[in-house]
Amino acid sequence: MRTKIISILALFTLFQLQAQQSMNMNLLSSFSYSNSLSDVWGYATDEGEYALVGLYDGISILDVTNATSPNEIGYFVGPSSIWRDLKSYGDYVYCINETGGGLQILNIAEVISGDSNPTYLENTSLGFTTAHNIYVDEQGYLFVFGSNYSNGGAMIFDLNSNPENPSFLGNYSGSYFHDGMVRGDTLWGGAIYNGQFSVVDVSNPSNPILMATQSTPNNFTHNCWVSEDGNTVFTTDEVSGAFVTAYDVSDLNNIEELDRIQAWSDDTDVIPHNTHVAGDFLVTSYYRDGVSVVDASNPSNLIEVGYYDTSIGYSGIGFNGAWGTYPFLPSGNILVSDIENGLYVIEPKYGNASFIEGYVTNSVTGAPISNVTVQIVGSNNPSLTSLSGFYETGMANEGTYDVFVSADGYSSQTLIVNLTPEAIVQMDVELIPTGCMDSSACNYNPFAVTDDGSCAEFDECGDCGGTGPIPGYDCDGNCISGETLTIHMLDTYGDGWNGNTITLNEMTFGFTTGYNASETFCYDPSIGCFDVICDGGSWQSEVSWIISDENGEQLLVGGAPFTGEYCEPEQSSCQTIDFNAGWSIFSTYILSENMMLTELLAPLNNFNNLIIVKDIEGNSYLPSWDFNGIGDVDFKQGYLVKTNNSQYLEFCGLQMNPEINPIVLNQGWNMFSYLRTVPADTEAVFNDIQDYVVLVKNNLGEAYLPEYNFNAIGDLEPGKGYVVKMTSNQTLNYLSNSIDY
Repeated sequence: MRTKIISILALFTLFQLQAQQSMNMNLLSSFSYSNSLSDVWGYATDEGEYALVGLYDGISILDVTNATSPNEIGYFVGPSSIWRDLKSYGDYVYCINETGGGLQILNIAEVISGDSNPTYLENTSLGFTTAHNIYVDEQGYLFVFGSNYSNGGAMIFDLNSNPENPSFLGNYSGSYFHDGMVRGDTLWGGAIYNGQFSVVDVSNPSNPILMATQSTPNNFTHNCWVSEDGNTVFTTDEVSGAFVTAYDVSDLNNIEELDRIQAWSDDTDVIPHNTHVAGDFLVTSYYRDGVSVVDASNPSNLIEVGYYDTSIGYSGIGFNGAWGTYPFLPSGNILVSDIENGLYVIEPKYGNASFIEGYVTNSVTGAPISNVTVQIVGSNNPSLTSLSGFYETGMANEGTYDVFVSADGYSSQTLIVNLTPEAIVQMDVELIPTGCMDSSACNYNPFAVTDDGSCAEFDECGDCGGTGPIPGYDCDGNCISGETLTIHMLDTYGDGWNGNTITLNEMTFGFTTGYNASETFCYDPSIGCFDVICDGGSWQSEVSWIISDENGEQLLVGGAPFTGEYCEPEQSSCQTIDFNAGWSIFSTYILSENMMLTELLAPLNNFNNLIIVKDIEGNSYLPSWDFNGIGDVDFKQGYLVKTNNSQYLEFCGLQMNPEINPIVLNQGWNMFSYLRTVPADTEAVFNDIQDYVVLVKNNLGEAYLPEYNFNAIGDLEPGKGYVVKMTSNQTLNYLSNSIDY
């Protein structure tokens, strides 16, 4: 146990409270730390309430029985990690992180009792060392999500027999789960990279069975929480502009989305993180938008009834602010962990919303109108009518409100409604159709009552009101000459390219918000190569892009800054490679029709010249034993080979253009290929990623050490392979053969 740190408790003044963005929630206290926070959980006894706080370097235990004056009673050091999740069961707190140390186990009862040396250990014997999240169900089963075991699905342990050394029961490996929770015999897992939640039967922990999956609106499913009756599950997508979404899961063969909602902020780029069900309410941490409380008593009509912004220093896209919440203390107070600002203890005013619903129809025909926007003025949560014209919405607080109703092809209306708590006001609306009243126009509307000036004619492509084909394309969207390529633009932070653009000859692309964007363009091989430049903005480490053909094949990959060119795909060629007597490392830029190692090196074997070939994984080809544990040669990899005598071989096939074949270098040791047809200085090749390179070596033991500005290798050469040690995963992008380093 680390020596207790005395922290200064910052109690907000009335003036500060008034400056904070909030509704129906009262700040009781906050507690600051010297380092960043991650998740938070709670613990309660008959005598008190406690906050379990995940910090960058460990676990903090706060006594929050007196909610206006939290008191730290313990601080326990663990592996340093941005991510830390923790849960309690019985007398213990269980904690994981994404750095190492396995499962940290703390006897919370001993801490509360004042034991000067409570039980605190790191259990690394459970089959995993890192994980992203954990959950403990009512049976005392511990579920570990996103671990480095198997596929990162769900490892299941029993805490009952020995809470300090859980026993392994089974594992679900069907998908990587970022987070999850369990109710009864059912696991609800956020398969974040699949963009869906998974429903898994864990009644037999040794044989979990997948029962259903469901995609979520923003395809980045972070967490799930099921209602107390088990009929509704709520999810978050951890990306900009995402939603908290409700689903009817009473029939797993027919899962139905009921409603979706965003937090109070006027910004549409909010990022929901974790949501929990507390009775009729959802309590959600929203990063830069603090904590939100939603009335979920009617899951098909989610209404926000409270919020508190813990992170007034931030707004818009970004992973700052409220990480986690815990709304299950007996007092009803909500614990909120803010990454930068510490722990908040908040008193919510739980109150059901005021509701409004009805049908929207055509005033002339009486037919229902779908996709009508119905929005209470002052709300950021509009409702869209269904195919039957039905809508439902509401507000947190009672009062008189304007309701704006609009749809394409109809006159908008503003109506007045009086709302009272927990009551449903029925309001049906008839919209007057508008449109073009000229019968000769291509968009003539015979039902229009008012002409809206939209009358139009067909363009040369037969599109009503169109402007004709895009220059360079025909009416079907095909290139007039050449082929259609797509550029996929990516941003890891989610705030666009921050002024960076990519220029392809005279065409320039970029985007200003979100994580990705795509554009198509025509490429005519007859014009030869075209220049590719990506530059001009900030935060370039977040920028990446991919140019692909109509079949989705990647042609060129890069980031920012980037200067190069794209040429017509690879041409047939041959490469001669010298194999020196003894040990050497070889590679090739040729993709032959048959890349089986035994076929490529058959001439060496025919002369009994080949002794052994090894790859970076330790797999071997032993010709004397007729054993090939490597299989096919990967032209992006290098291979260690031992021969009796010097001999050269010629490989023929497609010449792989270096600029369109990036090589992924994993953390640790790699053996990589040199794909250019001409040599290049080692230091220049690794210039963009040199901060992540420990050393590069050739088969002679000569090394390039960027930390010491030392290059004994000189140039990388065709036909040779090299070994590199990386501090993190990076991508090596070669320049084309026509460009000098």
